[in-house]
Amino acid sequence: MTGQRGGAAGRGPRPSADGRGSDWSVTLVTQRPGFPELPWLRFLLGDLLGEVVDDPDRRLVLPHSVIVTDRPDSLRGRTLAAVRRLGTVGLLHVADRRYRSGLEAYRSFGFVWRTYYHSGLSDWAVRQLPLGPVAVPDIAAAPSAVALRPPAERLYTWSFAGPLTGARPEMIEALRAIDGGHEQVTRGLGVADGDDPGATLVLDTLGDSVFAPCGSDGVHLESPRIYEALEAGAIPVVERRRRLDYFHQMLGDHPLPTVASWPEAPTLVRGLLADQRVLGALHRRVVGWWTETKQAYADAVRDDVERCFADSLRGVERSSVALDRPAPRWRGQVEMLRHRGLRPH
Repeated sequence: MTGQRGGAAGRGPRPSADGRGSDWSVTLVTQRPGFPELPWLRFLLGDLLGEVVDDPDRRLVLPHSVIVTDRPDSLRGRTLAAVRRLGTVGLLHVADRRYRSGLEAYRSFGFVWRTYYHSGLSDWAVRQLPLGPVAVPDIAAAPSAVALRPPAERLYTWSFAGPLTGARPEMIEALRAIDGGHEQVTRGLGVADGDDPGATLVLDTLGDSVFAPCGSDGVHLESPRIYEALEAGAIPVVERRRRLDYFHQMLGDHPLPTVASWPEAPTLVRGLLADQRVLGALHRRVVGWWTETKQAYADAVRDDVERCFADSLRGVERSSVALDRPAPRWRGQVEMLRHRGLRPH
């Protein structure tokens, strides 16, 4: 068990006059090796974030904490009983991109967040979060100077760096029809491959790109690349499926250019590149939308924490009715099939 930043583990809140905390501190107890979601969670929690504690044995339960795990179904009965007894422990369920994890443990927690949107949970008291950018070490509320650079000042019309898995070979083949692109194909996902361009270079390239095509990796439509592009001011181009408009379901009415198949992309991108006025307006809209959207998620996350902790201080018993029937495993199988489904005609 190791701490990664200051703050007393499990330090409770001091209540304010309205019963909400004026000095909340949330300890992150992470069961996820490497914890790539940490920069995103730092931004979401802001000043509420206290210490980060590693728990490889998956047994640690602290008051006023969030357990970060990729396997909530591996939490044992004794651990969940301690969670229920405290009443001030939240859950962040990460890395369930194949929708294989059992969700029964959700009902034990004071609040539940998860990445990888699950339509079977849309009516339940689960806050579903975007993956967020992994390669950006310090995420700020305001757009960076790089993100605000207009399209006319960017070197590449589009760029991509990464392995050609899933829909990406078709994506790259289609985008090569557009002059001024930049690609760096790697063999895999990690630096051990030897040809990984590195996070800094990828972000620099995105900051010099007008568009960032973000194709499925063969498992899921969502990837951190989308949010890294947004942080750099590149306009992500995303996919939808015939039975799944994933990003509309998760993000609502977003301004991101969306294709049903990658052969559509050259016509879409060329049309935008041909009119700098329209392109500049889209860029400003995307940057503004992402600034507002990520702040809205941060506000919601902090509100979840404050409500849970304040209810505990007031002795209010949490109602778990909305979590008593989490989506069964077969819904996860359906979700995965929709991500791998045939593209629209």
